[in-house]
Amino acid sequence: MNPLAHSCDQTVIDRISALMQTSDSQALAAIDEAIAQWPSDTRLHLLRGAIFGHLARFDEARHALSRAVALDPDFAMARFMLGQLEIQSGHPTDALVVLQPLAEHGQDDAIRLFAAGLIDLLQNRLSTAAKFLRAGLNASPAYPALEPYIHSVLNGIGDAAGKRDSNVSPDLEIDQQANHLLLGDYLRSKH
Repeated sequence: MNPLAHSCDQTVIDRISALMQTSDSQALAAIDEAIAQWPSDTRLHLLRGAIFGHLARFDEARHALSRAVALDPDFAMARFMLGQLEIQSGHPTDALVVLQPLAEHGQDDAIRLFAAGLIDLLQNRLSTAAKFLRAGLNASPAYPALEPYIHSVLNGIGDAAGKRDSNVSPDLEIDQQANHLLLGDYLRSKH
């Protein structure tokens, strides 16, 4: 099944992405309206989950991202974001289940390497986690929206090991609340 067969036009996604940069409430209203017309469009559920995550409404974010993954289990960004949310919500077992299929993607795929790194991190294998995450930053396709998060994880690994990653600026601070602003670019170039 083609996951975009029953999808909204890219102009709808672009409009929502623009709203996400100015007003979460207006963006949510636009997403809800679009989902009423195109309930199978996984991109809409991803954006909904991103906004709810930004608003710290984690149960609603989990529901929206889970819906995107249920509609298209191969939607890598939705699966990765759901795994990330499970980690941040203190559900490592759920994160492992969500991330595992991503770790089986193509050998040099960035999302596979990121997922493998987070899986190793959850299993306290810090050295291999860092190697996978660094490799993901250098792999294709690139996921620039994820890079700040990955850099912050690498910094955390460096701190846990008593040393910071020399490839990561110690001044880099990720604004988790702004992550959803980057998804518009992702949705224009992927999936």
